[in-house]
Amino acid sequence: MYRLNNNPKPSTGRAVQAAPDRSGSLLGVILSIAIISAIVLTYLWWNNLQQLIKSNSIAQSSSATINSVTSLVIAVQSAESSERGYLLTGRASFRTDYDYSVASTWKSLHLVKDALVGTSGGNVILAKIASQLNDEIADLNSAVRQKQQYGWIGDTSYTGSSSIIRYLNTLRSMEGVDLQNCVASRTDSVRALAFLASLLVCALTITFAGTGYMLVEQVRKRKRYAEELASKTKEIDRFHRQLEGRNRELVSSNRHLAQIASIDPLTHLLNRRGMNEMFHEIWDSCAQVSLPVSALMIDVDHFKHYNDTYGHAEGDAVLKVVGEIIYAHTRDTDLAIRYGGEEFLVVLRETGLEDAVETAQRLRMAVEASDILQIPVTISVGAACSDNGVQTPEDLVQSADAALYRSKVDGRNRVTAAGEDSPAEQAKAA
Repeated sequence: MYRLNNNPKPSTGRAVQAAPDRSGSLLGVILSIAIISAIVLTYLWWNNLQQLIKSNSIAQSSSATINSVTSLVIAVQSAESSERGYLLTGRASFRTDYDYSVASTWKSLHLVKDALVGTSGGNVILAKIASQLNDEIADLNSAVRQKQQYGWIGDTSYTGSSSIIRYLNTLRSMEGVDLQNCVASRTDSVRALAFLASLLVCALTITFAGTGYMLVEQVRKRKRYAEELASKTKEIDRFHRQLEGRNRELVSSNRHLAQIASIDPLTHLLNRRGMNEMFHEIWDSCAQVSLPVSALMIDVDHFKHYNDTYGHAEGDAVLKVVGEIIYAHTRDTDLAIRYGGEEFLVVLRETGLEDAVETAQRLRMAVEASDILQIPVTISVGAACSDNGVQTPEDLVQSADAALYRSKVDGRNRVTAAGEDSPAEQAKAA
């Protein structure tokens, strides 16, 4: 007839907190440096490639200029040879060759002009060549006209093509030097491109190798951390299970201690400490359904006389037997309490005053009829019910105690209900 409410919260293990990992930021720095290096090397490689393209263009222009100058030299020399052959022999074939050579000379001159436009030094030499060539062609034409008209050559000042050839050879040597410089520049550009490409490949190789190594290390670290975390989790689970076992043992021990603290060791009934919570629970549950609660306050008559006459051991035996009789005449839903000393309290759930008085009478007669160690023992009982304007469990106990007092005044070994007149009052009223 007691209840212990002790629900400890289960303990939980603290989660293992992962240590901060800074390798990701280091990997980001390495990747940033690698990307910047790749961009710089790519820019340098592109710049050298543009220079190589430009040197190729210059080399092609120089080669075309040299070819044009060579063609012009050949055309001038052929014109002079044809002119001399015509002047000496008068053959028409030399005249035909002369006219063709002159036409080739002017054509080659235009090609040279196209190749030398905008080049350094080429414009000056080209102007001198054009001037000398005009004079040379004019002299050749004059000599040919005289041969055609008069069959002889006058005193025409004939300078020859030596100066023209000299200028042309100078121009060709200058273009050759430029061509050599272009070839050397192109070779340097190719070497620079190869060197930059090697650096770029090395940088990318180092970057990818470093990145791969960092990733492998990250995987290894995370694997080791996962293994450590799993081990710690197992330890925490084991500790948690041990802690739960300890908590269950503690709950059982607390329940046992509460039982010991709530039970009277002599009569094995509830004591006043174990009564409070359960009494209020019965009171609240009956109040919710509007059912009455009754209380019986019981006192062993002349108990001090038993102690003084037979000793405390015999007095304890009397209390123990009375407690057994009370426990035997109550229901499992009721509360049987040793209230203090030789006083007992019985709380009757869902019981009115009339039924409570009947229960009290049965208890009184059972104690009186018992042969407790061949000692006559009687009890006095006071009955009270919540229907009689009682507001709290404490008021109900006080009302039952007042009725018990009237039973003692009226001669003991009797049951008195709260609100009921005593025999003396009834006789006086009659």
